[in-house]
Amino acid sequence: MRFALNICPECGEEMSAHTSDYCETKSKARKSPAQKIVNLTPHDITLTRDGVDTIFPKSGQVVRCESCQIPDAPIGGTIPLVVNTFGNVIGLPNPAPGVVYLVSNVVAAHPSIAGKRLDVVAPNTGPTAIRNAEGQTIAVRSFQRF
Repeated sequence: MRFALNICPECGEEMSAHTSDYCETKSKARKSPAQKIVNLTPHDITLTRDGVDTIFPKSGQVVRCESCQIPDAPIGGTIPLVVNTFGNVIGLPNPAPGVVYLVSNVVAAHPSIAGKRLDVVAPNTGPTAIRNAEGQTIAVRSFQRF
C-alpha cells in the first residue's frame, strides 16, 4: 500500500517504519491517506519527487500567526533590535476528513498546532530544499510536521 505523504496519519512516523496496514505504534489500523492537500500559504509550493514536480497552487486563503514586535535595547547602542512574539493562528480551517493543510513553518511550529494537528504540514525548507543562485527556495523534496 502506498501513501501520499509517506507519513502514518495515526502516529506521524515514516510509513517505511510499518510493515503492514497496521500501525503498531498506535495499535490500530492506519487510516486512508490524505486525498486533498490545500495550500494555505501565499505562494505556489513545488514538491519534487523522483524527478517529477507537483505544484500545489496557493488557494487564495492564507493562514498566519498574529505577531508583535517589542523594541529591545539596541545592539552596541546604535543598531535597532526588536523581539518578535507570535500570538494566535488566524484562518486555519478545522480538520476535515481526507484533507491536509499546507501552511508556513511558523504556523506549523506554533504551540497550538505542533504535535496536535496531524492534518497540518509545512514545506521542508531545510538542507534538502532546492534553491536558486540567490538561495531562494524553488522546490522542496518533502513536507514536515513539528
